[in-house]
Amino acid sequence: MGAFLSVYGHGHPSHPEHCARFNRVDRNKSPPSPCRMCKLNVETGAAAYRCSDPDGCAVVLHEACYRRPWTLKRHFGHPQHRLTLGADTRAGLSCSLCAQPLGTPTVAYSCADSKCAGFSAHPRCCNNLPRSITTPPDLHEHTKLVLRRPSSAPGGKNGGNSSEARPRRTCLKCGKTATTAGRKAAPWSYQCTKCAGVEYCLACVLGNGDDTVRCCCCLPCCDVDPAAVHCVGHLAGALFCGFLSGMGCPGIPAQPYTRDMEPTPKYRT
Repeated sequence: MGAFLSVYGHGHPSHPEHCARFNRVDRNKSPPSPCRMCKLNVETGAAAYRCSDPDGCAVVLHEACYRRPWTLKRHFGHPQHRLTLGADTRAGLSCSLCAQPLGTPTVAYSCADSKCAGFSAHPRCCNNLPRSITTPPDLHEHTKLVLRRPSSAPGGKNGGNSSEARPRRTCLKCGKTATTAGRKAAPWSYQCTKCAGVEYCLACVLGNGDDTVRCCCCLPCCDVDPAAVHCVGHLAGALFCGFLSGMGCPGIPAQPYTRDMEPTPKYRT
């Protein structure tokens, strides 16, 4: 994992090229430019953090992205090892949770254990996705759906470890059918723990190319269709934005971190 880069000096792990301090800007006066971490634009007038390298540097971060924890001691997606936020120089990486490209330059929570096959995930996927969502009864008889890896779906032989134990899954919202057969990586999804093949796919939760791009300061699930699912994971986004309501979430805020996550308080303001 020698390609994984992280800085614990005065800079930020998403920007190992410079160790300069990131300065907070209450109102961004520059034209919209991509955030180094989430790749969404930091809009003019938004609070942001900018690299203060004396030679001049255009790297900018949303305030919410800057304040993400630098380490996660135990994440439900990869509980074996600590995950570290940083830049990764390997090409063609995909998120271990949503299976979408990590983007360039890559900034992700990654496992640096030399014996590990590798885990890298978008910061939004690691921090923002609630462990469960609740659907209305008219959408599915079992209202609680739990975020799980594809192989965890019930059914099949060998306790769900063989390809036979990975049923075709149909999303309750978009109606698309997914299967893990023959794929190197498949996205996690919100699955019914009692019914095989029933899910709410992450593409619908996080958005796809046809959906409205959402600000990373607000959790991705803030745009989940209110008629389809009751969101339970937008507390962190509300705190980052400085208010607890008015973000379009139909449900009650809940802590998006798992109990055994351990954010490292190494933020600099």
